[in-house]
Amino acid sequence: MLNDLETGEIISRSANADQLFFGASVSKLFVAAALLNKQQGSLKKSQLDQLVRMIVVSDNRAWKDLQRQVGEDGTNDSGREAVDRFVQQMGYADIKGFQGWMRKKDGTRIHGNELNALQLSNFLYDTYQRRYEGAEVLWKVMHATRTGRRKIDKYTPSDVFIGGKTGTYHGPNASPDTIPHATIKAQNHAAVLQIDTKFFGLSVLTNTGSDEVVAVLGGGLIREYLGVGERVDCS
Repeated sequence: MLNDLETGEIISRSANADQLFFGASVSKLFVAAALLNKQQGSLKKSQLDQLVRMIVVSDNRAWKDLQRQVGEDGTNDSGREAVDRFVQQMGYADIKGFQGWMRKKDGTRIHGNELNALQLSNFLYDTYQRRYEGAEVLWKVMHATRTGRRKIDKYTPSDVFIGGKTGTYHGPNASPDTIPHATIKAQNHAAVLQIDTKFFGLSVLTNTGSDEVVAVLGGGLIREYLGVGERVDCS
């Protein structure tokens, strides 16, 4: 999914842009956004340090700790509920942006970490447009991410500036009711691109892919639709 972050225009959309995928570490973006919004963009130094570790080097311990801090009472379930509430209030109706299993008051459990490219692209647009409190902080931190070298970064022309968040998970699928795979091989990249003075969002999610698939798809979309770099004739 490729979109213009200035106008919101969808430049390229896959046929399965509304299909759910296992989010892996890309879901950390929603925990960061929910915490920033709760605290009106003002974090303690310790929280900011954790947020940077969570996004830039994908620290899982920081992820779980910050999610608890989003909640009202510091528990896992309270944090998950608060992240989910933020996601729903922002209009991402199909996304489960929290980590782990959320136990509802009626005893049912809902698995988090499920994303689709359409609403992930909307989130990148909303972040660029500062549509929630503290979005400018997350935007800056995303541009320090260094985990995309084998994904979209790999075949992107060197004059394109890239930020964002990647996600990788190989293992059993905990929620086959919503994602119909016994095992998951998630290779994801939510990227923000700067080309000259324009900004774009590029969201690639896969349940059965590889780093190379994400790299080729991302680099190809950038060349095909954004007019940068040399195009490759594969005929």
